[in-house]
Parts: sequence; structure tokens; C-alpha cells
Amino acid sequence: MDSLRGIISDLHVFLYGGMRTLPITLAGTMVILGLFTANYAMMFFLVGFMIAIPLLSKLLNLCADALVLKFDLDMFKTKSSDICNVVIPYSTIANPSKVENQNVLCTTSFAMICFFLGYMLTNAVELYKRTPDPGADPAKVANRTSHAVLSIASIVVFTFIVIGFRKYAGCEPTVGLLLGAPLFGALGYGWYTMLSSVSDGRLADLFGISNRILPASATKEDRPVACFVDPNA
Repeated sequence: MDSLRGIISDLHVFLYGGMRTLPITLAGTMVILGLFTANYAMMFFLVGFMIAIPLLSKLLNLCADALVLKFDLDMFKTKSSDICNVVIPYSTIANPSKVENQNVLCTTSFAMICFFLGYMLTNAVELYKRTPDPGADPAKVANRTSHAVLSIASIVVFTFIVIGFRKYAGCEPTVGLLLGAPLFGALGYGWYTMLSSVSDGRLADLFGISNRILPASATKEDRPVACFVDPNA
């Protein structure tokens, strides 16, 4: 019984730690996979995930801080700790972890997670809605749609888990959950739409399914070709 209780406790700590470090873990994993496998979809996604979204989140939080100082608004005020940051600093006796009052619209960590979830949800929905090519194998089409449905359901469930965790940790003000999550989720949708506008979605699909879909003409058997040399040439 003690062993089972210990396993459950360790699992809880493992999941809790994973949620705290989720943005940096996603970024590090995708950088390694993207570089070593030449996965351009991951690399283009990381441009928005690691550069555009943190900069935009920082800008919006500076605006929220300015509004609080000018109008003394309470909606942006929250008590933030190290677990709310993208990179969690190492706590020591000289530099212990502490809780600070901050004025934010949406923390950078939560903004990156919402961007990722919005992007992945859009990716899965577009794969499900994709019109099969003429002559496509019905079994392969059914396999693609079933994978897309399972992914959509998993992403939706995980979204509620993330929102519940951030609410429980007290990292986000209420306005961050109500406005920040839809805003950065919509930015994920927009980023996918922009990348998928070229190359038939191959530069945007993180599932890697679009790169494996070939038109029927590409697999059509070619007619026999014979080569001969003209003796009079």
C-alpha cells in the first residue's frame, strides 16, 4: 500500500513538473527534432512559438502594467511565482523562490501554450476537413480522419487541463484566462493558416500527414518506355 501511495505521489510530482516546464520542453524537443530530421514545419512553427509570441506577450503585459499604474485597475493584478515563468530559476538559500505581485494580461508561458494548442487544433481540424484526392485509397482516408478526430479530442481535453492548472497555480488573472487564451489560440490559428497557404499545407502540418499524401497521378503506373538508337543519325 505504501509503495502504491509512493508511486501515485511520484506520478503527481512528475505531471506537475511537466506542466510547469511545458513551453521550454516543447521548444527544446522541436528544435532537436526539427534540426536533425529537417522538419521545416517544426522550424517555421518555432519562429512564432519562440520569437513572435514571447515578444507580443511582453508588449501586452507592459501595456497592462501601464494601464494599472494610470487607472488603478484590479483586473490585471495577480500574484505570480517562479513556476509561472517560462524558465524556472534555481532556488537557493541566497535566492529563494518568492511570490510577487504582477500586472499582466497573459503570462508568456501561458501565451506560448495557448498558441501551441491553437495551432495543433487547427492542424487537426484541417486534416479532418481535407478533401480526398480523386482515386485516393478509402482505407487511408479513413485512417487520416480517425487520427484527426482522436487528436482533436485529445487537444480539447488537454486544453481544459492546462487552464485548470494555471488557475490552480494562480499564475493568470481572470482576464488572462478569458481574453488571453482565446487571443493567443487565435494567433496559433492565424500562424497555421499563413504557413499552410503555400505548398498545400506541407510547411504547416506538424503531424507529418500532408507530406505523405500524394496525388493519384504520382502513383499511377507509367507506360513502358523503350529507347533505341537511330543507325542513320
